[in-house]
Amino acid sequence: MEAKVLDVCTQIMADPFDLAFEDKDHPLIMDVKEKTITLLISLLEGVSSRKTFLHFGDVLEFDVLKKRMGYVYRKCMVDSELDGSVVCDAKQVPEDIYFGDLNEAFGIFMLMATLAVHSDTAKAAVNPQNYSKQDKVAVEFFTQNSGSIEIKWEEKLERIYFPIPPICAYLTEASRQRVLWGVNRESPGEKMMDFFTFTEELQAEMQHLEKMSRFQTISFISRRFEELKTAMLYLAYLINLLLLIDVKVKESTNPYDTVDTMYKNVVFGTSAIEYTVYALGALQTLLCGFIAAGVFATNGPLAVDSRWNTAIRLLGKPDELLPEPEEGSYEMLVTRGPEMAGIFDGEAGFVAVVGYYAISCQYLLEDPVVLMHLSYFLMAVAGTAVTPFILSYHLLDVVYGSEILQNVLRAVTFNGIQLLLTAFLALIILYFYACIEFLIMRNNFNSEDFPDQRACDTMLDCYMVTVREGLLNGGGMADYMSGRSLHDKEWYVARFVYDLSFFIVILIILMNIIFGIIIDTFSAMREMTESKIEDMKTTCFICSVDRYTFDKVGTPFDIHIKQEHNMWKYLYYMVYLGLKDSTEYSGLESYVAGLAEEESVGFYPVHKAMCLDADDEEEDPFQLDVVSKFENMNREISFLKKTVLDMKGEAATMQAATVDFNKNLMGQLENLGAAQSTILSELNAAKSM
Repeated sequence: MEAKVLDVCTQIMADPFDLAFEDKDHPLIMDVKEKTITLLISLLEGVSSRKTFLHFGDVLEFDVLKKRMGYVYRKCMVDSELDGSVVCDAKQVPEDIYFGDLNEAFGIFMLMATLAVHSDTAKAAVNPQNYSKQDKVAVEFFTQNSGSIEIKWEEKLERIYFPIPPICAYLTEASRQRVLWGVNRESPGEKMMDFFTFTEELQAEMQHLEKMSRFQTISFISRRFEELKTAMLYLAYLINLLLLIDVKVKESTNPYDTVDTMYKNVVFGTSAIEYTVYALGALQTLLCGFIAAGVFATNGPLAVDSRWNTAIRLLGKPDELLPEPEEGSYEMLVTRGPEMAGIFDGEAGFVAVVGYYAISCQYLLEDPVVLMHLSYFLMAVAGTAVTPFILSYHLLDVVYGSEILQNVLRAVTFNGIQLLLTAFLALIILYFYACIEFLIMRNNFNSEDFPDQRACDTMLDCYMVTVREGLLNGGGMADYMSGRSLHDKEWYVARFVYDLSFFIVILIILMNIIFGIIIDTFSAMREMTESKIEDMKTTCFICSVDRYTFDKVGTPFDIHIKQEHNMWKYLYYMVYLGLKDSTEYSGLESYVAGLAEEESVGFYPVHKAMCLDADDEEEDPFQLDVVSKFENMNREISFLKKTVLDMKGEAATMQAATVDFNKNLMGQLENLGAAQSTILSELNAAKSM
């Protein structure tokens, strides 16, 4: 600051260099101005002193910076063959220009936005209303495509601005919901770790969708996926509603009709509804095929790559003592992955290539999303070709879009092993009862529907009847087996013990254990869902500080989670670091990238927010060092002044004592002179005598 660095930078930004270069857009001019902005931003890195920000705001010429930002924006848009007079779509700007020539303009906007926290002049400079119509589009473009987040750097917070990579526009709503519901919210640390692990997956997805966007059909499916799924579900509602109100049988059904007879006996009541149902079925087939093709093109490659990466990662680090597999071989493929095996470079052998596509097809069909949408298409084809009743399968898509219904299914599948083991135990106990029935109670099996048949004459029949009737009847086997008279004491007591024990052990204990497992699991799932919803509504995802705290002492909660701690801006920042050349990192970017390399989430501001510490201004470390040195120097100067004053006082005292001594000495000398004169007079008198 004292060396007038800001003055020099201001002069560089204002100087057109027209005396040195005929071309005002000469690469050297563009480069020196870009590096000047980079220098100014670097000077603010790690600085939190309000005085420094105000000093920047007073010295810099914001009118020059505003005009320069608008000029660079228009030039880059023209070079990209875009209209520079409007706010352009960032996805249309070439990557080499977006992260190249636009760096200077991005830097100017980020510099002014950083200073706007404390400087009113800078705050006015980022307000689009203070721009001319020509330059207004530039500030609007950079406002839309710049992100602001807070990073925990050592033990303090740092607010940073960065350009949002254009590929971030390809983040789908389905992916956002997958992250919101998929992260573990039990603790802030686990939540941030889960969010961090999603970064690589989401970046790969965005890059893939960017490539797919070159194909208009696939791009349309990606953008309208949720709308297409909704249309498919409503179409399924309509088809099945028409089936419900119109389908009937030609002739009355009798108990001896075969399956084929009953199937052929079904007809539509009106031909108009029949033609409508088949037309809607054909439309459903086209729609499901359209959706399935989009899912195969978008989710398919991502699912395959993810499964390959997971499989190779689970194998662990290769043993250095084992020989290296032959390049391009199948062994290289399954132990090192497709990239190392040369699949993508065309250097893999025939067996490796065939193996890669075979395993990839397996991975593709094992992906739940791909498999589900493929089944939608196949069922739509079957519903159109065989019977429209198969189209009722598409009604299950209501579960796909409802977290509550998914919890209902998870209540059965989450503890599936526990349920299966309990059910297996119930079948074993039922087998015990079947053994008793077969050995000594066969005479109790009398069916009113089939009086000529004995249901327990073989062990297999006895066991099947026990399982079916014992579980379906409310009173167990007592409702199926014939009763015994009270006068027949032996059989009555035997049936009393048997029927009561069956009812208590099977229907009350074992069945309620199974129901209890399902109900408890569903209750836990519901509580977990409600807890997640509560966390989303009342707690900042990044810092885990509650809504009440922000509304009371900080920025309003809704503004905080959108502007200061926007979770998606943190994702965009990690994508930005991944795309940026590491040699161009700033100090803070190097710090974050280093932690990310170590899979550490220490840079997230957990339990911290700058708006909560606004009243406690954090001093600039450099300024603190300078102030400390000045204080030490002042103490030393004060000590020296005191010493000099003490020496001066001692000198004055010594001087006064010397004067008195000299006076005394002169008096004594005068007395000696008088005495000497007296003695001489007396000697002369004596001599004369």
